[in-house]
Amino acid sequence: MQIYLIRHGEVEEKYHKVFGGSRIDMGLSPLGVRMGEAVATWLKDTKVEAIYASPMLRVQQTLAPLAKQTGLEPELMPGLMEIDFGDWTGSRWDEVQTNFNASAFDWLEIIENNGIANGESIDSLMERVQECLRAEARGGD
Repeated sequence: MQIYLIRHGEVEEKYHKVFGGSRIDMGLSPLGVRMGEAVATWLKDTKVEAIYASPMLRVQQTLAPLAKQTGLEPELMPGLMEIDFGDWTGSRWDEVQTNFNASAFDWLEIIENNGIANGESIDSLMERVQECLRAEARGGD
């Protein structure tokens, strides 16, 4: 079994440098749409047997060309959604510094230390994503 992990394409410009995570269902920019087309082109000679995806709009738009190309309907798995940024959701990077006294550039370290109020812990994120992967490795149980 070979698994390709594909991140969604670039999001709409109004969401650039904004912490959206799992609470903001943003769409793709025109460049993001082309990125999805590039993924399909990259995988055109690869036998794809299944597509598993987050239900987020940006992910569905990224995978649309691949789904069309393969004739496969993506199986939506909420466990594959992005992390919940809690109180940071909707904040621009500069607002995180002002409102939460934290550098947006340190977000990965902050998440690893459960430092975002009302946000998802890294352990919770890893558990739900791993469960999706285990379920598919077992054949979709």
